[in-house]
Amino acid sequence: MIGIRIGAALGAMLLVVAQLPAAAQIPSEGRAGGGDHQIAGLWENRSGTQFNAEDPPLKGDYLKSFRAHQAAQGKSLTGIDDKLATCAPSGAPRVMFAPFPIEILETRGQVTIIQESMSQTRRIFTDGRQHPADLEPTWNGHSIGKWEGDTLVIDTVALRDDAVLDSRNVPHSDAAHLVERLRRTAPDTLEYSYTMEDPKAYTQPFSGKKTFRYRPDWQVMDWICENNRESVNAAGETVQRLK
Repeated sequence: MIGIRIGAALGAMLLVVAQLPAAAQIPSEGRAGGGDHQIAGLWENRSGTQFNAEDPPLKGDYLKSFRAHQAAQGKSLTGIDDKLATCAPSGAPRVMFAPFPIEILETRGQVTIIQESMSQTRRIFTDGRQHPADLEPTWNGHSIGKWEGDTLVIDTVALRDDAVLDSRNVPHSDAAHLVERLRRTAPDTLEYSYTMEDPKAYTQPFSGKKTFRYRPDWQVMDWICENNRESVNAAGETVQRLK
């Protein structure tokens, strides 16, 4: 009789749990909407390495700097004058454009994006915190996130103003504000859209979109930029990048 009563009680408990809504069973910090569209996993960017194909809406000194770089790029002996060639991290959002795998981890209160590109890591806090005041600018900035249905919305500030958006060396200022959205639109597809606002450098917000493919059999490898000690800059001069 005791065994029967225990079995009946356990069955009743399981029935109650099964009848709970998905939001009550899966913590919002660790799921994407309802559990069917998880963004966690290994992904590959399949949409190119530029921010977008349009001319950046730059203004003032930022536009002059961009045009000067474009002119120098055409005269470079190597055809390349990119900050990545100096072993500098690409930073956000450019690190998301790299043609290397990324791994997204969903845990309570945080989403972590591990990039193979220069072994960079982004931490998006989803525990309800706000951006602290007086942040020190970093390559990937300070990111907080929230779920809107099955979409993770990432808000990033405090980006270094010497970072650029892509290989064209599109600049931004210390006032840059990045908003990104990640959403799994199919079992093997992750949609990534992003908008950069910068009242100092841009005449209007600058947006783009990319698609990632699910790569469950891949793994993120170590990539340390350590051998690029010398290069030729746009003026044809040999420069030392690493001491």
